[in-house]
Amino acid sequence: EDFMTVDNIPPNKQPISQKLGSASLILGIVTGMGSCLLTPFSATIALGGGDIGVTFMLITIICIQSIVGLLNIGGVILGILALAKKDAGKGKAIAGVILNGFFVCISITILWNAIPFLAKLIN
Repeated sequence: EDFMTVDNIPPNKQPISQKLGSASLILGIVTGMGSCLLTPFSATIALGGGDIGVTFMLITIICIQSIVGLLNIGGVILGILALAKKDAGKGKAIAGVILNGFFVCISITILWNAIPFLAKLIN
């Protein structure tokens, strides 16, 4: 009788909106850190590589920022879903929407500048 059975395990008390808000915030932090660390890393790899190195760097940056941008759009959606719920505690959701929205803007700005530069370099 001292063992926990399925019948007497307490249910998780955290509302779904808090889980969605936490997921949004974590996604924003992780993708932001990844973007900030991987983009300069790809630039250092390209040093000394001439046009091939610059092309590789641009392709890497475009891939990184595309993935980060898509993940951040998912983070914005999760945060908005958390805000749409009626549960209390929306701080993480608001922070997640702001952080993910910021990194979506950063990704769009980087892609907006990198893609035409790569097109000029290839031609």
